[in-house]
Amino acid sequence: MHAASGAASPIGQSRRGALAAPLVSEEQFVAAQAIHTATTPTDGTPRHYLLAGLVCCGVCGRIMDSHWVHGRPGYRCRHGHTSSRTKTSPQPKILYIREDHLLDRIRHDRGLHRYHPALRSPDPEKPATCLRTKNMIIVCDQHTRTIEAKTAVYTSTLRDAQHGCSCLIL
Repeated sequence: MHAASGAASPIGQSRRGALAAPLVSEEQFVAAQAIHTATTPTDGTPRHYLLAGLVCCGVCGRIMDSHWVHGRPGYRCRHGHTSSRTKTSPQPKILYIREDHLLDRIRHDRGLHRYHPALRSPDPEKPATCLRTKNMIIVCDQHTRTIEAKTAVYTSTLRDAQHGCSCLIL
């Protein structure tokens, strides 16, 4: 607050009205955000998750955790529940999705390829890069997988072999 006027100072501005100098450059900030702080597994082999931060839970809206499943990258959502807290009410079933299954679905969706041909690439890095570049996310629940973008909606129907239901990808 300004001592004389009692008005609050805007963030980044000193009481005298001058802008405060940033503590780090934008490049340093971006580099710091890119650092992955996950621990190295006991076998010493680092885990690589192509879709980390891109897979969102359709049940609770959280970003799904990267999770190693049977020697493969995958994603899970416990809907906010942890083993350190006791369950106070019924919780939705924990959601598990393998990364290779998600990439396979994206790679084989012909309707999506009309708008984003890079998603068809057999190289798994390319669809992941395309999703990041176009600010797209994958929203999943127990039966459907949806790709959402901020600027456009693309639709196509897929068949979910495990559950036998139609899945909509946007």
